Amino acid sequence: MRGFITLRDFKNRLTFRDGGSGAFQRSFGGISAHYEGQWEKLKIQIGIESDRQRDERQRFNNLNGKIGDQTLNQTERFGSTAIFAFTEWHPLSILTLTGAIRQDWLVLSVSDLFLKDGNQSGMRNYSRFNPAVGFSVKASSSLFFYGNYTTGFETPTLNELSANPLQTGGFNPELQPQASENLEIGVKYRFFPKNQAELSLFHINLKNESVGYRLAATDTRTYFRNAGTGQRRGAELAVNTQISEWLNVLVNYTFSDFYYKKYEVNGADFSGKTTPATPKHVFFSELRWEHSSSVFAIVQIRAVDKMFADDANTIISKDFWTAGFRAGFSWLKTGSSF
Repeated sequence: MRGFITLRDFKNRLTFRDGGSGAFQRSFGGISAHYEGQWEKLKIQIGIESDRQRDERQRFNNLNGKIGDQTLNQTERFGSTAIFAFTEWHPLSILTLTGAIRQDWLVLSVSDLFLKDGNQSGMRNYSRFNPAVGFSVKASSSLFFYGNYTTGFETPTLNELSANPLQTGGFNPELQPQASENLEIGVKYRFFPKNQAELSLFHINLKNESVGYRLAATDTRTYFRNAGTGQRRGAELAVNTQISEWLNVLVNYTFSDFYYKKYEVNGADFSGKTTPATPKHVFFSELRWEHSSSVFAIVQIRAVDKMFADDANTIISKDFWTAGFRAGFSWLKTGSSF
């Protein structure tokens, strides 16, 4: 069993006048419990969890850095309760089968305390059942195959819902949860004592994909809408090699083909367009040196392909690469580390 609580007090100013000064006080907490059992070749886990969040959100006009008249005052609440079960079965020494189910109940509500533009208080209720299945095969001591199928359900966050394009209080009335079906297959290969390579292929079907947009060039606030259906497919390759006792190299490459299958809004048809901010190619490499004396040095290089910055694929963000270096020393003394 576990429990937690988080408190946050936040204020900011954005670069526009109407509602450009914002603030919210957030309280977030939850509790969960689970049971695990194992009988020979079968392992199960069942549990329950419940989370609650409350945001007291306000917005004011931004008068060149000074706080002006209030434009929004509302209390937002998010509650979720879920029960879940997971099982792992080993019918053969080389085969592992997994299965999981999860039922979620969610309640989102807003109490509008700024009534000059009407009362936009409201509530939303969602219920969703998600299954998952998977397998792994140990072909040899160094070769493994795996695959899994899962479904997903993601509600908009309170921040996304409170960004109402109608410029009033309450939630965005058009924004709906996002659902997904996910399929992944892969292979892992271990060579020599501490070296491993892994290749995975994935395919994701999305419904009601959440997409950010802006109302006007002068408004830097991001609003959200659903994009109908989308598809994401790609591949990931990772190789981790220990060259010597102190030197390790990690290389990672990701290929992504993300696009809208059906997306029409305001008379524009973006079907078939690439999803913005999703580069087709991403490369990452890390060279890590760690000495037995606790001295270490790390060099990282990341290269990102060009990507589109809008739904119409008319704005292109150029490709780029970054390099980083850090070094340090770890000191252990009487159970403490520095």
